[in-house]
Formats: sequence, C-alpha cells, structure tokens
Amino acid sequence: MKHTIKVCSILSLAALFATGCFVGSRSADEMRTPALSPTAASHANPTFLTEAKVLYEGSTAGLKDVSASEKARYQQQIDELQAKGYQACVGCHQANGSGNKAINATNFTDTGWQNNNSTPGMVTSIVNGKGKIMPSYKDKLSLQQMNYLVEYIRKFEDRNKVDTSVIGQSKATAPAAR
Repeated sequence: MKHTIKVCSILSLAALFATGCFVGSRSADEMRTPALSPTAASHANPTFLTEAKVLYEGSTAGLKDVSASEKARYQQQIDELQAKGYQACVGCHQANGSGNKAINATNFTDTGWQNNNSTPGMVTSIVNGKGKIMPSYKDKLSLQQMNYLVEYIRKFEDRNKVDTSVIGQSKATAPAAR
C-alpha cells in the first residue's frame, strides 16, 4: 500500500512538471505573453492597410495618397510575388470581399463567418491553402504579409455594417413607473 502511494506521488509530481503546471516564481507584473504579436505589431505601422490592399488586389492601381517611390516599391513586391506564382485574393474573393459564389469562395463580409473564424485559423488557411481551389501561400508570403492580409480581411465586416442610428436623436426612454 505504501509503495502504491509513493509511486502515485512520484507520478503526480512528474505529470505536474511535464504539463507545465509548475510556473515557478514569477513577478505578478511580468508579462505572460509577448508584448506585440505580429498582428498587433502591424497596428504600429500606419501603412499596413495599404500594403494589405496591394497584396489582396494584386495591383497598385487603386492606391491614393501614396508617393511614386512607394507605389514603385509595392509594384516591385507584386511582381516578385507573381514570379513565385502568387495569385491575388481578389481573383476569388472579389474586390468587395463578397466571394465568388461560382467557386464557393469565402464571403469575407459575412459577420457570422468573421465571428466564427479566428485570426490564427485564417493565417493557417493562407499558409496551407483550402481544399483543391485555394493554393498554399507558405512559400510566397511572409508571416507579416499574411497577418496584414488577415487584418485587411477583417475590415470587410466593418464595411458591411450599417449604422442605423440618427445623429442628434436620443433613444426614447419609458417614463419611470410610480
């Protein structure tokens, strides 16, 4: 009986260490996650949406308020990607994100789809491709570019939302019961 208790205790301690449950001493103020994920870091870069738009559309034609040198840099980036077999997202997912129904491409404007798909899951789909139609982009795009694309794709939901409130009009409230 004592031998069984001793073996169980040792196995319990081993499991505790193996599963990472033993944290050790750590300051309560210490960050437990990285300060900036690749996605969060892109928010610090004010041009990430411009680059994402270029990647999504595969063109610099729609760029406004971009210097000629920046436009040339983006065009060079697109040319290099296309040389590696990059196919712009707009070809299947449409410029407005609604998706080509003929090939059952994802509709990025669908709030339900946006809510049910995590950012890491979306990056995984870009890395590995989806089914037989969407190719893998693991050898064509950097992780940063993929994160930019995911953030750009997230913006399609915002474009679909309509604010039905009237400016300057407050909601009517029911009189308090006496």
